[in-house]
Amino acid sequence: MSLHPPFFISLSGIEEEKRLKSITYIKDSLAAAEHLGADTIVIHSGSAAKISREEAMRLSCDTLEKVIEAIGDTDIK
Repeated sequence: MSLHPPFFISLSGIEEEKRLKSITYIKDSLAAAEHLGADTIVIHSGSAAKISREEAMRLSCDTLEKVIEAIGDTDIK
């Protein structure tokens, strides 16, 4: 089974507040997936309409690194 987190997640958003909220949405989705027995979550990265692809990738990588840090102290596997 897989779980799809909210579509409004933005890994590459230029507004840091939205990117940081996305970390919480992903953490919550991971916890829900674990509770439901799902072993996969599918995350859409969001739009890169106002920035270059390179900048979008840089921001996405930074956000995902923060996700990994955020779940490092939890029981989520």
